[in-house]
Amino acid sequence: MKLKKWLAASAAAMILVSGASAVSAASITTAGDQKLDLGSSISVLPGERTFFGGQFHDWLLTGNVEGTIQEILAQGNVFPENSVNNKQFASVAASILKSAKVYQVCASANDTYYQGMVLSIAVSDNDMTKLLLALNAAQAEASPVIEPETAAAASADNKVTEGKAAPAAEETAAEGETVKAAATKAATEKTVKAEAKKETKKEAKEEKSEIKNSEIKNSGDVLDGMQTAWGKKVEITENSHWEDKVSKNGLSYRTGSVKALVHKDGFVIPVFAKGIITRSGTSTIYTVLVADQASGKYLDTFFDKALEEAGK
Repeated sequence: MKLKKWLAASAAAMILVSGASAVSAASITTAGDQKLDLGSSISVLPGERTFFGGQFHDWLLTGNVEGTIQEILAQGNVFPENSVNNKQFASVAASILKSAKVYQVCASANDTYYQGMVLSIAVSDNDMTKLLLALNAAQAEASPVIEPETAAAASADNKVTEGKAAPAAEETAAEGETVKAAATKAATEKTVKAEAKKETKKEAKEEKSEIKNSEIKNSGDVLDGMQTAWGKKVEITENSHWEDKVSKNGLSYRTGSVKALVHKDGFVIPVFAKGIITRSGTSTIYTVLVADQASGKYLDTFFDKALEEAGK
């Protein structure tokens, strides 16, 4: 994009912000219809009326949303290229994004202009199941499992029958005992491995249950995975633990934040992101504030206060 176009966009944004308090409310409504009142010193604009939000809005309406998501997931090695599971995941994700709510929040204080974008999406339990099934199927594709019983039985059969000719009459009884002993040994090995498999499945189930109950206790787990997938494009410099809280009006929520450096075409962009997770009916609501680090530090306190006062 040419410099003139960037300057024009910035000027337009400043003009909009200067009159924002007269044309927009100082609150946002999440995808779960939960209202966050940010106070009179913060201006809120609908995403489609802003420069970056408008581009996102146009992309959702006219762009190849599913194709873009598939490409991103393939580049991050989440799914193999042209995977059926990738297409299924992208289809559900695109549907979720198309119902997203987008805002721009901004403020002016201490001779400094602060701004950030807010994205809020609702993921139904049904859609979450579809997304997880696609991810699990992709993992199964990448790491096919060989059943222990099958391998043990095949090994036992080979050992018993390999190199055997038709036995003579006088050798039948002796070989019968040998075969019986081999079969007993194979059956014992099969039982031991079956028990081991049950124990492994039990441990995996307990671990999965523990993860589900705790969700994401440390945002670093997810961020480390993202950093691994995208190489050195995203450098995490600081992140908080997820905190479980309840507002004065009874809204349960989880929140955490992260600071990162995004490396793009020789530029280093300092980014702040604040995540908010709530529930609404049969859906989980994910709301994120993204800003430069200076703006994020300033706006963060207003979001924390809004969450403390939020209602169900």
